[in-house]
Amino acid sequence: MRKSKDLTKPKRKEKIIRLPISKFIDSKYRDYAVYVLESRGIPNFFDALTPVQRYIVKNTPTNFVKTLTVVGKVIQDGYHHGDASLEKAINKLTRPFGNAMSILEGDGFFGTEVSPSPAAARYTSVRLTSLTNSILSKYNYLTTREPEGPYDPLWLDIPLGLVSPIVGIAVGYKTTILPRKLSDIKEFLAGTRKNVKPYFEGFTGTVEKYKGLEKSWLISSKVVVEGKKLLIREIPPILKYESVIKKFDNLFNKYEGVIRIEDNSKVHVNIDIIYKGRSEKDWEDIQAYVHKAFSIIVTENLVFVKDGTVLTYDSIEQYLEDYKWQVVRLKHKNTLYERDKLQFDLTFNYAKELFIAFILAKKRSNAEIDTWLKTYEKEIQERLERMTARKFTSDELLSTKDEIKELVKKLKDKEAELKVSEKAFNIYADPTIARGIGHKTNTVNLFETSDIEIIDDVTIWDGQDVYDEKDENDEDEGE
Repeated sequence: MRKSKDLTKPKRKEKIIRLPISKFIDSKYRDYAVYVLESRGIPNFFDALTPVQRYIVKNTPTNFVKTLTVVGKVIQDGYHHGDASLEKAINKLTRPFGNAMSILEGDGFFGTEVSPSPAAARYTSVRLTSLTNSILSKYNYLTTREPEGPYDPLWLDIPLGLVSPIVGIAVGYKTTILPRKLSDIKEFLAGTRKNVKPYFEGFTGTVEKYKGLEKSWLISSKVVVEGKKLLIREIPPILKYESVIKKFDNLFNKYEGVIRIEDNSKVHVNIDIIYKGRSEKDWEDIQAYVHKAFSIIVTENLVFVKDGTVLTYDSIEQYLEDYKWQVVRLKHKNTLYERDKLQFDLTFNYAKELFIAFILAKKRSNAEIDTWLKTYEKEIQERLERMTARKFTSDELLSTKDEIKELVKKLKDKEAELKVSEKAFNIYADPTIARGIGHKTNTVNLFETSDIEIIDDVTIWDGQDVYDEKDENDEDEGE
């Protein structure tokens, strides 16, 4: 008697593809690197904002709300890198020192140069400043977002992120950008300024190039000399107060008995250094040491990401020069949007004119109205449906005709404006194309032609089948 066949038994074991781990890692590492560049700490070329900053400004209202409320809204909106880092990002945009301009306005304690740690988010409130809101809302209707994804770069005529210090780390890159004054940025983009140096609101010290280096800056506090006394009333905003105070230990040790330090710092730095000795050389050395203690050298790393491409710059002026292309692009994009909107408004008013005439001709049933409306696209149909509860008059029909004439004239003017903006945009080549040093497209070919072989319609790495067993459907066993 022969055994019956087991029809559920597979003919062969499943084959798998043997892939060198080096190629797999190379491919996935590149994918991850680009994700980190675009989705984490590197600012975008188009708005100079990092993804978390974009989430924050899109979820912060113009009226004061608890900082914790903004944290919750941002997380609910899709941010998933933790509330602690989010609170720090909000505080950084709000604190009254260290920025060229506060993007957010705070109510509560957000730190000082002496005590930089802010109060807990449940005790403070934030809102968009009026200036920030005007910049964001100017072209807000152009901003888009992928479903379930982060916000796309904002359409702005000025890179807003530059007014705040930017420190971002990603795979293989680090961004360090000092803040710039908003009016200086505008003047550069308008062609009325050639240099845009770092700027800190309220800081009266000096910011100058360090030894002529293009990207290095020496930031020094203003130290006033009154006889044998040094008066320090501020600190470079990116220096920690505690680290400066520790440097005074050297002065005490070296000039013990002839130097006295009076530190009355509370909200702001308020330090007096008094020399009681008689050596002019020592006094000069003390002054030089204090100037160094209240100074810091910062080397900027100007790195941005644009459409998956990494852009590096030698100076902020070089970046802003490229940004002029974005301003032209924005003008063309906005003109195109306005033209399309006028076209839609005109199409709607043509439909409205016919609809009013249709209603006024005689009494219409709901079925007749529904049948008539179905001849139009959904958006126009919905707008007309909202008008069905109204009682139309012949005067409204005449005013609609007049509005159509006005829209025809506006559309004609806008078409002419669009041709000008399109021409200007087409002749202004994207300057970032030649500057890019990487792209989001994966350039690693996991399966090169020389590496693969097809066996039984299965792609095999190096032609080796992991499971090279005989067909398990040989002659059935007999009994």
